Amino acid sequence: MRKINKEEAEKRIRGFMNQEIDKFNKKYNENIKHVDFPILFNRRHNNRGYYRFIRREYTPMEFGFSLYVLENNEEDKIENTILHELAHYIATEIYQDNCQHDVRWEGICEKLEMKDKSARYERTIEETKQDYRYHVICECNPERPVAVYHRMNKNTLAKFKRHAYRCNHCKNNNLIVLDTKTGEVLAGEPVEGV
Repeated sequence: MRKINKEEAEKRIRGFMNQEIDKFNKKYNENIKHVDFPILFNRRHNNRGYYRFIRREYTPMEFGFSLYVLENNEEDKIENTILHELAHYIATEIYQDNCQHDVRWEGICEKLEMKDKSARYERTIEETKQDYRYHVICECNPERPVAVYHRMNKNTLAKFKRHAYRCNHCKNNNLIVLDTKTGEVLAGEPVEGV
C-alpha cells in the first residue's frame, strides 16, 4: 500500500482528465470544458468514485475518488476509474441530461476506449479480512463472510448468540462471529473449515 498525497493526486487526476478531454474534443469535434471544479477524496472501500452536478442546469459540482482504491490498486485500474467518472461528466455535458449508466454513457465509454465500465471495487477475501475486525461466517460458504463489522457492540453480539440473524443465502441462523485479531469465536458453533 502506498500513501497518497491529496494535492499531488488532485493535480495528476486533473491533468489526466484534461488531457483526455483534449483528445476527445479533437477526435469527435466536441467542445467539452476542462475540469476546473473540485476533486475530493474519501475513504470508501467499495465505491471507486463519483461525479456530481447541479440537476437543474447540469452544472458540474465535483468529482470524488476513494483514497483506498488509489492506494491499493494498479495504475490501469486507477486510470479506468478516472475515465469512468470522466465519461459521466462528458455524457452530462453533451446530452444535458442525467445519463447514469445508460447507452449514451456507454457510447462515451467506448469513445474513451475504456476496458472496464464497473464503478465497484471487488475486494479479495484477504483484503476484507484486513479491513474488518469482526467476520460473520456461515457454514454454507466458510471462505466468504456473510457480514463484516469494524466494531461489534454487546447488543449485536447478543443477537448473534440467540440466533436472531440468518444467512441470506441458505437461511441458516447458526452464524459464527469471529474476532480476526484474536482468532476468538464470539458467537455460534464453529464448523470444520472455519
